[in-house]
Amino acid sequence: MKDNYKISKFVLLNKKIMQESNLNLMEYSWSLFAWQMLVLAFFILWIHCLVDISKASFEGNDKLIWSLIVLFVPFIGSLLYLFIGKKRKLKES
Repeated sequence: MKDNYKISKFVLLNKKIMQESNLNLMEYSWSLFAWQMLVLAFFILWIHCLVDISKASFEGNDKLIWSLIVLFVPFIGSLLYLFIGKKRKLKES
């Protein structure tokens, strides 16, 4: 009788652990998916900034400077370019 009690207790404990681990796995999967989408968005932003810099005209060495900033400091450099660098492009007439 004690063996049956130990086995059933063990089975219930395993079921509880499996339910909790499935929940944690689902939460982990969603957080991993969200993280991957965020990284993909930053990568697309980085590529967009590099393409925009390569097509634009700047004064002096500004093109080289912005390219180096965006290449070596990808996320912060891309944001700086979007807020500061785009305003410094030469107007096409």
